Amino acid sequence: MAEKQMQELTSEMMQYLQGEKVIFLSTLDHEEGVPSTTCISWLLAVSPNKLKFAIDPRSRVIENIKTNPRLTLAFIGLEGCFAISGSGSSDLKQLDGVTIKMTEVSVNVLSVRDIMFYGSKITAEPEFTKTYNLELANKFDAAVYEALSG
Repeated sequence: MAEKQMQELTSEMMQYLQGEKVIFLSTLDHEEGVPSTTCISWLLAVSPNKLKFAIDPRSRVIENIKTNPRLTLAFIGLEGCFAISGSGSSDLKQLDGVTIKMTEVSVNVLSVRDIMFYGSKITAEPEFTKTYNLELANKFDAAVYEALSG
């Protein structure tokens, strides 16, 4: 069965991608030229054609995007698996009002594909637990999401 492809996020995806989800971010490694995948959670869908995410400015992802802005964000949810192909911003900026240095990356959505294998659906979504001080984690998360929404 061929993958279903769309040009933008659906309203359900917009609502779902409002943070605290397991997101797989794939870029092309700037030194080795091979695909590189990392896991992020600070991501917001700001429109059907635009996403923003926060990442540590020391992350290899930053140099990868500067070298080649093409990327893919994949998530498991809404009873399936989806891959969002896009172009990361070349104007990477520091997040204001966040106590730990974080960089904002804007992504222009180029396509959205349903990549779930034929004849199946997801019945349980990935979950995670924060392993550091929960009160500090909640305060930091709130600051990151506020900065991304502004």
